[in-house]
Amino acid sequence: MDIDEAEKVQYNGCDIVDGKLRILFLPAQLGTNVGDALSLLPDVLNAAEQPAGPDGKPPIMGPQARMSISKDWDGQIGALQTRVDKMLNTSIKLNPMWDENFAKLKASKDVRRNWERDYASVVYQYFDGALSQLNYHKFGEDEMLQEGLLEAVEKKEIALRVVDKLTQDKATYNDCAVEDGVLYIQVRYAVVFRSPRY
Repeated sequence: MDIDEAEKVQYNGCDIVDGKLRILFLPAQLGTNVGDALSLLPDVLNAAEQPAGPDGKPPIMGPQARMSISKDWDGQIGALQTRVDKMLNTSIKLNPMWDENFAKLKASKDVRRNWERDYASVVYQYFDGALSQLNYHKFGEDEMLQEGLLEAVEKKEIALRVVDKLTQDKATYNDCAVEDGVLYIQVRYAVVFRSPRY
């Protein structure tokens, strides 16, 4: 605990200095709203310098994005994976391309505030939307459609890719493309957090 001499907090809060988490308080507010002192911890962790990993480099994704993956992807993707595999009668890799897409979004000034907090949730929605479209176009009912798709997508992989420009001229938000045996769900970085439309 420490006194907030810079008066950055209203009652109390936290920061990280020299690798230490400090609970801050204003002297006149000691004991006020004590349950809120770490309410901004995810933001504080995200803003802190990240330690180097085993390769000597800091991680590409910050703590908020990693927490989002743990909360909004890891626990849900199994059921979605099962539904995709069942629909296409084969095992399909769902590739979120976490680091590549994160780096692209981080470099953009057009993404909305606090996007990292919802990173995995939105990525999940795009894969769920892709499954919905496969269902709408009857891929689960027609073996010829399945065979045609799997001939084109020979690597049996569906990946999400953030791009600067979409492939299809009439597409405005997102589209899809098959390249090197992979089906890519493509999303323009400026609209990556709007509802998926194919």
